[in-house]
Amino acid sequence: DGGRKAWKVLAAATTIFLITLGLVNSYGVLSSLLFSRGYATASTLGWIGSLMTCCVSLLGIPCAWLVSHYGARRVALAGAALAGAGQLGTSFTFSAPVWTLFLAQGTFGMAYALLFWSTNALAAQWFARRRGMALGIVYSGSGVGGAVFAIALGKLERRVGLEWAIRVLAGTAWLGLGVAAWGVREKGRAAVHVPSWRYFRDWNFTLIFLATALSSFVLYIPPYYLPTFATAVGYDASVGAYLVAGFSLANALGRLGFGLLADLRGAVTSLLLAMTITGVSILTMWVVAGDNLGLLVAFLLINGACTGALISLQPTVNASLFSVGEMGVTMSMVLFSRVPGTLLGPPAAGWILDASAKSGGLSADSFRPALFLFGSITLVAAALMLVMR
Repeated sequence: DGGRKAWKVLAAATTIFLITLGLVNSYGVLSSLLFSRGYATASTLGWIGSLMTCCVSLLGIPCAWLVSHYGARRVALAGAALAGAGQLGTSFTFSAPVWTLFLAQGTFGMAYALLFWSTNALAAQWFARRRGMALGIVYSGSGVGGAVFAIALGKLERRVGLEWAIRVLAGTAWLGLGVAAWGVREKGRAAVHVPSWRYFRDWNFTLIFLATALSSFVLYIPPYYLPTFATAVGYDASVGAYLVAGFSLANALGRLGFGLLADLRGAVTSLLLAMTITGVSILTMWVVAGDNLGLLVAFLLINGACTGALISLQPTVNASLFSVGEMGVTMSMVLFSRVPGTLLGPPAAGWILDASAKSGGLSADSFRPALFLFGSITLVAAALMLVMR
């Protein structure tokens, strides 16, 4: 309902999400390959992934300020340049000290933040009646990208080696993101709203803030640790790449499907459903999957669809509670609550794995303590959403 210009902007934003989040979600494949090389422990690799992903929440407020002052297109172009640089730098770290990988992935994390905040709310500006669907399309791009990049990384690593595989992805990021960033266009410049404690006087804002904080602990556990889980129960590393690809495709379908559901039944109700199924699927499916590939695939399809919605429904929920003009500041404040979860979730899971591992290495039993913990935390988040509803 936004016209031809709106659909062009939607295509640009979707492409940016496809490439950027595709690289983010494929980190689990990279982490598994580095773990099998003995490059670092599971907890250390978890910290690196957390540093990269938490940048989008940690830098939300300054990025929103940059967008309001310099425009979304300029910020997106800067993010495109940094994304390629971060990935290229990553390719030179695998024979270097581990701190160099922290630095390279941190650079990519800053690019992720710039690209996310310059495009995440564009669809809400250009679409009104079909806002949930439009946002679902944008966020579903990340799921498609995760599938494509996970499979591509696995195949390229076997053909040209890990270093050159990452360099190919870096070139793809520079070219694809650079072209897409030129298509970014705002529908007017949004007014600058300053983060304020007054929003916490609103009970709904406080509940969504807390629920988002708790649900963030689980967001990157499946894509980061499914490849490691697959090798731990006896499957080849290539199976792990395909599991991440399936999880990412489920992300895409879930984001689109829950976006349509939000238009029909309400954003808050849809987010409550997604949180509940996310927690239940971990506690009832992944915990008992073991080497049962069929059950593991069923889990990743269900969980992938719902965890994708935890991210994609956020702008729709905020738009239903606050004005579109306030989306920049309310989104940056709510997503800032993700910092503890995205920063501590994956490394905490890695630490539990390292502590639970037996002398023979990791097994399915090694994962269960972490899965019980993070599945339960997600259900607490769902309970907060139920109070809000």
